[in-house]
This record gives sequence, structure tokens and C-alpha cells, in this order.
Amino acid sequence: MADGFGKFHHQENIQYCRQPRGSLTKTMEHLITAFDEKYINEELLTALNEHYKNCLKELNTDIKYLKTAKQTSNQ
Repeated sequence: MADGFGKFHHQENIQYCRQPRGSLTKTMEHLITAFDEKYINEELLTALNEHYKNCLKELNTDIKYLKTAKQTSNQ
């Protein structure tokens, strides 16, 4: 996301926000596998899932803002 900060075009910045969203989801999938394989317990998985949901919400909020800013700047 830091790479996208300060980009002239909002679309570029949006793309830099979508990439970590995919990485975040992939990380959560790996954590579920770690739980299934008994590397981590349910308590830890639940706590990490809450962090995942919060991060995902923040990323989606940033993307929504950038889309709105993009539309506003095009008018």
C-alpha cells in the first residue's frame, strides 16, 4: 500500500490496495490450514480471524474512498 501512496491516479492506488487484500486472504487460508494440521489452537485462530476481519474492513474502506475520490475528480 505504501507503494501506491502519492500516485497521481486513484486507479493505481486502488490496485496497490487490492494486492494486500489478496495476500491477507491467502494468509488467513494458511492459518486455517495450520489449525487443521494442529499447529495452532482454536483460540489463536479465532483471535487472528478477528484481526483479519478488521484489516479487511479497513482495506475495503480505503478502496471505497479511493473509488469515490476517483469519481469526484473525474467530474
